[in-house]
Amino acid sequence: MTVTLLQLVANEIRMSYNQVRRTASEKSMLVFYLIVISAGIFISYVISLLVAFSPLITDIQVALEELLDRNLLFTAASLLPVASLLSGYFGEQISSYIQSTDEQVLMPAPVKTYQIFVSNYVRQLLRKAAYLAIVILVLFPVIQQNIGILPALGMLLVSSILYLDSNYFIHSIAAEISADSSRIKRIGGALVLAAIILIPTIPQITSNPNSVLLLHSNAYIGIITETTGILSIGYFAPVVFATLFMFYMIWGLTATILNETPRGDAWGGGVGQATGFSEVVKGEANFVNSRLDDPITWIMKKDFWSRIRLPLQFWKYIYAVVGGSFVVYLFLVTPSWLQPIQIPQQFQSTAVPAFMLILILLVQVSCISSLMSFMDEKERVYLLKSSPLRTIDIVLSKYIQSVLESCIGLLPQLGLLVYIFRVEGSAFLTSLAFPLVLVFSAAGIMMGSYVPVFTNNPSKPPIPLALAFPVVDLVLGGMMMTLVLQSAEAWTIQIIMPMVTVLLVGFFLRLSVQALDNYK
Repeated sequence: MTVTLLQLVANEIRMSYNQVRRTASEKSMLVFYLIVISAGIFISYVISLLVAFSPLITDIQVALEELLDRNLLFTAASLLPVASLLSGYFGEQISSYIQSTDEQVLMPAPVKTYQIFVSNYVRQLLRKAAYLAIVILVLFPVIQQNIGILPALGMLLVSSILYLDSNYFIHSIAAEISADSSRIKRIGGALVLAAIILIPTIPQITSNPNSVLLLHSNAYIGIITETTGILSIGYFAPVVFATLFMFYMIWGLTATILNETPRGDAWGGGVGQATGFSEVVKGEANFVNSRLDDPITWIMKKDFWSRIRLPLQFWKYIYAVVGGSFVVYLFLVTPSWLQPIQIPQQFQSTAVPAFMLILILLVQVSCISSLMSFMDEKERVYLLKSSPLRTIDIVLSKYIQSVLESCIGLLPQLGLLVYIFRVEGSAFLTSLAFPLVLVFSAAGIMMGSYVPVFTNNPSKPPIPLALAFPVVDLVLGGMMMTLVLQSAEAWTIQIIMPMVTVLLVGFFLRLSVQALDNYK
């Protein structure tokens, strides 16, 4: 008996349909999606009011054309393919590849590796199509203002999927190249792939209008500029879209062909073959013989190398550098196209609570990574718990790293907030972000550590627990900000705020330790 590719694809579609049915039968999930979609539609409605104010849109478009450089956009778009290449060459296999949990079921089955690759990718593609439909639903108030933007918007959204999936295939190709037994093929293949990605993005080439036809990242930038009208050169957008689709097919077919040969942990190969830097990134390194005697330090090192292989994490660091430099530029130059908002003196007292609310929301978004700290370990969290490490060391390492990651993403946002929203005492109020980061990160660590207690799937939190994170953060942030506003003397804040912060952090971390001790 043989299994065809169409049968596997049909099975994946059936699984996706069953997941939708199961989600629709859970009231908590329906309420969650209803709240998220309703909030998105409301935000879209507010944006539609701004879109209706055409002078504002014109000013923004002119400001962006003065600020941005077309050649720089091509270079920026090439960073994600490069990150995908590096993460695939040094990191783990992609998620659509056969998983280790499939091994017992699929090893005896008469299936080929590329069939698993394609069928699992089709399932991901269906999910993205569903997300695309939700995005269009959320943006309906904006589309209603000008129905003529629908084709351009649809092309832009589909192009984004094609661009991201092309990088996804590059990741797969790089992973296959790194698994080759020949050192010459490994190094040569990586260099050729890097040249294909980088050479079409150099300024000498991108200065030619036809450069949008040389690479998928160039084509994506071409579609953005032509559909939005920003830095447009008058190129026919459907031609550029066809080019992007062609590169998408080329990368996809190449990845499928390379997946013809079985490899990886689930097929018996690749286990224990990683060495050096790649070994650390793939999470296979043995830290027992590490020079780092402090367990907290080497757990943080392990987590750093495990995360850096993800393109999203790479972009986070790029954003921190570029965003921080942009904020410094704003304070030094104060450009005419982005002036600070001057709050009249009579409204200063009412603007302070609004400033603090924005501050709480920014800190909360930046601290989401703490919620995922234990869930990113997935099934490895049980191995981490069974290691000879003390539970408190595990919790502290996750907490310290979450605080550092949150600060990296938060600093550019705080600088932009202080620059734009000029209220009395904004510098002092912004300094309160640090105790908020400490408390919110501790709350996220605590909730993430309780996921394996409530479920056998440590990578997926229960919906009530995930929804509790922003609620708890808003309540705690509101209490701390109220304490600051009600304190008439500065010395009371200097004494009370550190005490409250230490007590809350200690309480949440103690609960995290207790959760790890009760893993089932």
